[in-house]
Amino acid sequence: WIMNPASVQKQTWDTWVLLLVFVSGFMIPLDVAFYGTSALCDDRHYQTLLECKKTLIWKAISFMVDFLFWCDLLLGFRTAYMPAHVRERAIIACPKACAWNYLTTWFVLDLMGTIPFEDYAMVDEAAKDRAEDQAGMRVLKLLKLPRLFRTGRLFKKLDDLSPFFRIVSLLAVVTLFTHWVASAWFLLGTYQYVSS
Repeated sequence: WIMNPASVQKQTWDTWVLLLVFVSGFMIPLDVAFYGTSALCDDRHYQTLLECKKTLIWKAISFMVDFLFWCDLLLGFRTAYMPAHVRERAIIACPKACAWNYLTTWFVLDLMGTIPFEDYAMVDEAAKDRAEDQAGMRVLKLLKLPRLFRTGRLFKKLDDLSPFFRIVSLLAVVTLFTHWVASAWFLLGTYQYVSS
């Protein structure tokens, strides 16, 4: 069984993966910016955000996103491809060739973005208050950033669908960029608060 990259099923899957990338693009800066800041926040709004991060729903969404990225990683081995150097744009559907193509192109980047390194880090509750442990966990959480590189190749595939998709994707990218800047702003304020 090999999936055709031009099939409706593959395009539907790629659309869902793009949605997952945007969910990850929303969750990663929150995980990084708000990790270990519960003792610093007196503001009720920030405490609500922090409590949301600790809930079962947040963890379930994070687990489902990770699980679906693992499924996409495995599907990459079983997806036919069109070599760039061939003029006829023939689809290569040999399972070994498809697996080798994926291994030599996107596999390492996809694997790095799929492994939840922060879940495997051994951090006790007392260590969450130490600044060096917080910085280390933030770096581990940032290792999910390669997920965002999927947007480029998914945009190339889905760009031909409609001009409406281009507008929606532009608005989504601007919204994510604004969210990242706001999270970085909060993180910077947290560092200034801790250092003073």
